[in-house]
Amino acid sequence: MPIYRGSPNVRDFLPTRHCCIIADDFASPQALAEHLLAMTDDEYSTYHEWRSNGPSAEFVERMKPYDEHVFIRMARAVRAVQIGRSAERGR
Repeated sequence: MPIYRGSPNVRDFLPTRHCCIIADDFASPQALAEHLLAMTDDEYSTYHEWRSNGPSAEFVERMKPYDEHVFIRMARAVRAVQIGRSAERGR
């Protein structure tokens, strides 16, 4: 079971809203432990449904800028700078 504790905006980067437990949603480590111990097998399995159903449409849309390989994005940025410098020289 993925349990996350860290950046408060982690939900913006999760494939679905119900794919992990956010530790900060609980008042204390004890409350989190009680939740985990009380969880049924069916409740546990709901946290893994996204693996077969796929990520949410919102997640897919949010990640579209990253569909392209980082080197391709970097090459475009370098080329844009080069074009900008060439245009400045022509003035």
